[in-house]
Amino acid sequence: MLSFLYVPLAAELLRRWGSEGLVLANTLNLLARVAYSCAFLRRATDAALARAAGGGGGGRPRLVPHVAVLGALGGSSVLTLALGRWLGTADSTPLQQLAHVGAGGLCLLGVAGAVLKAEPELLRTLRAARRGRADHDE
Repeated sequence: MLSFLYVPLAAELLRRWGSEGLVLANTLNLLARVAYSCAFLRRATDAALARAAGGGGGGRPRLVPHVAVLGALGGSSVLTLALGRWLGTADSTPLQQLAHVGAGGLCLLGVAGAVLKAEPELLRTLRAARRGRADHDE
């Protein structure tokens, strides 16, 4: 459907504004596709959540990580980026590069700890899904 709308729109905008019109037509086409995809995903996840809740309307799960997890991810990215520029360069000694990798490992542990502490519902869901998959394998 979107392609049928795109072709005449692209032809008209190309005729009026040249290559800039074609870029605008492509941009509008992509925006329409993103909007359609978001609507599709929303319907699909609503249906899947309704099935998972047994039709009981158990509420919509939080789709954004806990603020502690976001903070741990942000802090880890800033720290590893800064240490990468300081220790992880081509001129760094092997010991400096090892320190950079070690700091990255510690950041990974920090993020994992934040997830374990702040996301108990996510962990319960993952455990239940794993148990369900193990039941189907037998």
